[in-house]
Amino acid sequence: MKNSGNKALLALVILGGVLVASGIWFGFLSGYLKANSDNEQAQQLFIGQSRSPAIPSASTSASPEPVALVQGEPERGQKFAIMRIPALGSDWARTISEGTSLDILDHLGIGHYEGTEFPGEAGNFAVAGHSGNKWTPFSRYQDIGAGDPIVVETFDSNFTYQVVETTIVAETNMKTIYENPSLKAVTAGENWLTITTCLTDGPSNKRFVIYAKLISSAAKT
Repeated sequence: MKNSGNKALLALVILGGVLVASGIWFGFLSGYLKANSDNEQAQQLFIGQSRSPAIPSASTSASPEPVALVQGEPERGQKFAIMRIPALGSDWARTISEGTSLDILDHLGIGHYEGTEFPGEAGNFAVAGHSGNKWTPFSRYQDIGAGDPIVVETFDSNFTYQVVETTIVAETNMKTIYENPSLKAVTAGENWLTITTCLTDGPSNKRFVIYAKLISSAAKT
């Protein structure tokens, strides 16, 4: 009887060990699978962020699908324009949304400084976007130089700007945004586009600025 009791106790100990080991294993397996799932989701998120609107053929001025541009003055967060910069690639295109708060720049890409002009208007149409990695809109801002065209498409028009100069300013220098740009050229009464982004390699309190002048516009037909 005593022998039988010892065997039962031993069996319970072994069973307990198996259950504990199984719990540890399944816990590890569950954690491993979740980590891989999270990693895949993160990769999908980054891939999604790296996608840009398709470029329509040269024979059409239709907006890329599924982007629906807002007509008229946009509300905060609404997409109202598409920017194309050939110097960054023939397929480079990014939407422009109203506002420059981090939630807009982090998730929507390029943001329009509220209170500045809109595309084609006299004054300063100013926008901002992140740089720093390949998923940000201006990761290759160094490739943009004087003479390069920048095309901005709105609901009913296309505007072509030409880069006049690039410079580095302090992040507190709002004259680059809310006033006519401080350029070597005369700016009063002209139509300007200003792009601001962070320096990839440089002080965090500095901004890279691209100044471009409107050279042509055309209504969509």
